[in-house]
Amino acid sequence: MSSAPAIATAVPIDYAGPRTAARTGRAERAAVIPLFLLLLLLTAITARAQHAGSDRPFFDALAFAGETPDSGRVDIYLAVPYSAVTFEHRDAGFAARYQVRMRVMRESAILFDTTFVRSVTTPQYDATVGRVPAYEFYQQRLHLPPGTYQATLELLDLQKNASVNEERTITVADYAGRPFALSSLMLVKKIREDSAGHVITPMITENVGAAEDGYFLFFEAYNHTELRDFRVVASYRNGTSVIGERQIFARTIPQGRSQQWVLMPSGQAPRGLFVVDLRVAPADDTARTLATAERTIGFEGRASGVPLAEEELNEKVAQLRYVASQGEIDAIRNAPTLLERQRRFSDFWAKLDPIAATPQNEAMEEYYGRIEYANTHFRSYSTGWLTDKGRVYVVYGPPDNISTDPFRTDGRGVETWQYYRRSIRLVFIDESGFGDYRLSTPISPGEKYRYGT
Repeated sequence: MSSAPAIATAVPIDYAGPRTAARTGRAERAAVIPLFLLLLLLTAITARAQHAGSDRPFFDALAFAGETPDSGRVDIYLAVPYSAVTFEHRDAGFAARYQVRMRVMRESAILFDTTFVRSVTTPQYDATVGRVPAYEFYQQRLHLPPGTYQATLELLDLQKNASVNEERTITVADYAGRPFALSSLMLVKKIREDSAGHVITPMITENVGAAEDGYFLFFEAYNHTELRDFRVVASYRNGTSVIGERQIFARTIPQGRSQQWVLMPSGQAPRGLFVVDLRVAPADDTARTLATAERTIGFEGRASGVPLAEEELNEKVAQLRYVASQGEIDAIRNAPTLLERQRRFSDFWAKLDPIAATPQNEAMEEYYGRIEYANTHFRSYSTGWLTDKGRVYVVYGPPDNISTDPFRTDGRGVETWQYYRRSIRLVFIDESGFGDYRLSTPISPGEKYRYGT
């Protein structure tokens, strides 16, 4: 068994904010820039829209025609948001360590296998929970003959010894042997044209519901026919059922290899995972399908929006106890319908929105970001946000200094949090010896979360 040759080593690139977007040549040009370069150059991530729900890595594999007729090109890429791994507080900020293993297999044969460990540090707490988007990005390019393959990912969080596993099926078609063929579908946030070509902003999420103005399906077409005029039909499927209206596009596709894209709506689909299906037919014979391509997408809403599902809304209302009065919580809970509970929940946070001119509610994002951090780091006999440490963290935010004394003479561990700007010193004692730290210097029951403090 021989390994497929690796063209590019998986080298991490940190993405902490927008930079210069990737470029491609015009679609009608004969020389087409390989799409893997778009990923390597990816910088303009459209931060707020794409970090929604990014507590898992984004893993994908795209197949395209290769440079020779008997092989295809597979681009595998991985984005690890900081919010997908556990950060521990350090003197200089926050630190995390994780291990990545990526493999490509055909049946039982392993064609590609790589493992590496990364240590990450950041001074920003907001980056660790995704409010300030920060990613590490990896890309790998392989040459594989036509066939069906499985690409797998294991991301091991070394701080808490927990792993996330993802798997993708890759079909490398016989692109040279077919009259007409399509590559895999890439999700793209924006495409704009300037004097140098097209500026492309790929998405590193399957949550297309976060794209308010729709998104693009970007693909390569391989036309070896005499035809030039086509109909491209796109639809969303849930199992075998088509949801919503089919999108139909008239398209001129030149002979040979070209890059194409279609704009898809994203605002009205129900929440969940679906398949987007693309079909190409001759313009004068739309019943004859020449080629198809499909991929999974999700409609999951926006991180800063009102929860769409009743269970999620109920949980977020319960978590209001550190920012709302009991009367305010009861008023939301007692609404007669789910729609009215959503409206009252939205109205509550609208009153606390510090910058009404922005589409995001910064106070809501900060508050629930602290809840998420508490659940990840302070879980004991209770859910993290319900522990004493969790309550203090949600109300006051990250402490300015943490000191520990795990070897006191009475055998009980002690942890001291200091908030210099508040002149507060809080002591937590592990009464049981099992990490169940209780606050020995209580804060006032009326102390509530306030944005920016």
